[in-house]
Amino acid sequence: MLNIISGASAIATLFLFILYFIGRLISMVQSMKIIYESIYICYGDEDYHNVIEKSSGIAVDCSLPNNGGDVRVIFIPSQPVFDFGIYNIEYDDETLSTYKISNKNLIEDSFFNNSVLSPGMAVVIEVGSLPDLYASYALKYKRFDLMKCSYNIVSDMFGLSSQLIQTKYSIQGIINNFVK
Repeated sequence: MLNIISGASAIATLFLFILYFIGRLISMVQSMKIIYESIYICYGDEDYHNVIEKSSGIAVDCSLPNNGGDVRVIFIPSQPVFDFGIYNIEYDDETLSTYKISNKNLIEDSFFNNSVLSPGMAVVIEVGSLPDLYASYALKYKRFDLMKCSYNIVSDMFGLSSQLIQTKYSIQGIINNFVK
């Protein structure tokens, strides 16, 4: 009789342990869909001033090399952001369908190296002109929940581009979610 009770409790414990991990996996997949950042594309000074008023008033400017226009991309996080950087995108010459993001950060400013962007702080990136089809720059950063995010800067003709942010968990983020 005692063996039956101990066997049933072992099976129940194993079942609950498996349910815990299934629940954690479901919550991780659901949290990948939540975007805590806003990315605006401004084509003139009027748009720029309207967007900056939405932020906390703190704006950090950075410009990319060889910009010839007046297009600005404004990145405003609502949660802390780490390892913020802008990188070149290099395409395959034959197909143009495969690309590689370079490892060299285009931002030379020491403010962005190993710093945390506070919530509401606007990062204004002067990109010049935006390509319509193929992106030439990528924003990469790590969120507070240790999720790696990237955004390929390309024109979407609407001015708000937060829905184009790609997210994936880092190894640290996966371990953190299972342990907490």
